[in-house]
Amino acid sequence: MSNHADNKKIQFRNAFREFAERFFGSEFGKLSSTQQTEGLTRYYIQEIHNKLNTPISDDDFESSYVDKSGDLGADFIYRDDGTVLILQTKFMSPGKQVDHSEILRFQNVLDRLADKEFVKNTKNKQLKEAASDIDFENDKFVLKFIACAQIIGQAEQQTKKDAKLPPFADLAERVEFNFLSEEQLNAELRDALSLASGIPDTCELIATGKRGQDRSGILELQEAPQHSILMVCEANQLVNLYDVHKSKLFTLNIRNYLGNTATNKSIIATLKQEAANFYYYNNGIACLAESMEVLGNRVKVNGIQIINGAQTVRSLHKASKDPSSRESVKQAKVLVRITEAKNQYGAEGKFRDKMVRFNNTQNVIKISDFRSNDPIHSDLRDKFQSYRHSGKEVVYLNKRTELDTFRNKVVIPLEEFAKVIYAFLREPISFSSKSSFLFDESENGGYPVIFGDGKQVWSAMADQDFRLRSAIWWIAEQFGGKLKEEKKNTSDAIEKAALERKWILLFVARLILERSYGTEGYQHDLTRLYKGEWSFGEGVDGKWMEELYKQTKQTVLFKYKEAVNKPGFIHRNWMRSENTVAELTAFINTAPFFTEIRRQVAK
Repeated sequence: MSNHADNKKIQFRNAFREFAERFFGSEFGKLSSTQQTEGLTRYYIQEIHNKLNTPISDDDFESSYVDKSGDLGADFIYRDDGTVLILQTKFMSPGKQVDHSEILRFQNVLDRLADKEFVKNTKNKQLKEAASDIDFENDKFVLKFIACAQIIGQAEQQTKKDAKLPPFADLAERVEFNFLSEEQLNAELRDALSLASGIPDTCELIATGKRGQDRSGILELQEAPQHSILMVCEANQLVNLYDVHKSKLFTLNIRNYLGNTATNKSIIATLKQEAANFYYYNNGIACLAESMEVLGNRVKVNGIQIINGAQTVRSLHKASKDPSSRESVKQAKVLVRITEAKNQYGAEGKFRDKMVRFNNTQNVIKISDFRSNDPIHSDLRDKFQSYRHSGKEVVYLNKRTELDTFRNKVVIPLEEFAKVIYAFLREPISFSSKSSFLFDESENGGYPVIFGDGKQVWSAMADQDFRLRSAIWWIAEQFGGKLKEEKKNTSDAIEKAALERKWILLFVARLILERSYGTEGYQHDLTRLYKGEWSFGEGVDGKWMEELYKQTKQTVLFKYKEAVNKPGFIHRNWMRSENTVAELTAFINTAPFFTEIRRQVAK
């Protein structure tokens, strides 16, 4: 999407049309309704969801997109770390209105997905796979009806009614419905894009209390190691702050508004019922600032970041737009703590990062955000920037808010990089449906494997270790592109299913290299490819990788087809089972018809 100077003028409909035309390579008016639905779902995930929440990769999108006959009223079902995201998207001509029956049908989607007979009788295989992965007893659910249209009249009234839910304990507390009309999609898109413009410059907050008193309403800790203040603000001040700065307030290592639905509902319920007591019932918000100055009952803040309390601020904002709770917001007061941390690096930088972590231990946080400021990522960013790929600068993107800044550059996102490296060096099962595993720094987590020696995380990566990981990344990129092309051109449903994701292929590629070289002897040759300057079938390296890809693909296809013929086979289970890893390992280590894959010395 083009880089717009003024986010306030961005229209979701126009931006989506541009995206769809690029993606499908056709004029928008020539796209089918099926393509429009897929394009709208892709655009929302890529340009809004991925900027505000844990990113969903292209591979995960392909396996989670279920919009076919028998989809039971859901276009997209994605489960990660115990939260199920369900999307239903609808594109209509300008001025058109959503019918209330479509809202009602979406409100009942969980009831249908939980009905085993409904799921059993559908011919939609991807929906069956996605539904079988849901844990209705424990999972949280975020359901979004995304309409590039108006939601007014009966349809709007229906959105305010209770949904029909299957009879699982406390499910109502674990479910959040969002109905996004075109107007709200405009706001969400501008919100997501605001993240790219960095943290706010200057703002001002005023402590509650009578004006003109000699005693200040601000408690200032000037003698403390870090300059910090405590104050009580009217809730409307925070609403206005969010109106101006949107998600820029939460740029620093904070997961946005998706997750603890029970807390969000509780905040709004407290506002409506006991606005005067909101201060006593709510923990308030914690902020960091680059600098601040106390002026009587006011504090002038530069670079404010809310590190705890995003749910409070966004719930207040949401309530302020609802006529039934608008007056309650005006009565509410909130405790605010602001601490100054000027530097990103050194002792003050470490203090800042610890504040972010410790202030969020009770919240559902995108764990990779906590790691994004670790020294290893600054080191990786410098190392990737030291060379070019296909004539373009390489950017290791450890911050999910920066993507639009890097047009015409090769971007390596932190989370995708982590998946690639762990799938190759270890296996692709541990992080399936649990991306937080990749950033778990315990001895049983993936973080020390990806960014360390398996036991400890490095603060900087030795050149040999970096070159190995860089080579693995470019192999994944090439394998992924080849997979996408071959899946598009084959009509074999089994082959398409077997090659659903690149993660298993990366794992198998490593096993084949280990057998060819003997344990880890392949790494010396592989590090030669760290700049990714090869193409399939061209030169020594291109021919080596082409043979590796062919044998990897043949191995996965052979074992998958073998599994399909066994009773009780479930595709999703095979893709995520430790037994699959064990069977593939045993097969490659013992196959009598194995062909050695080694890099040949150029003649």
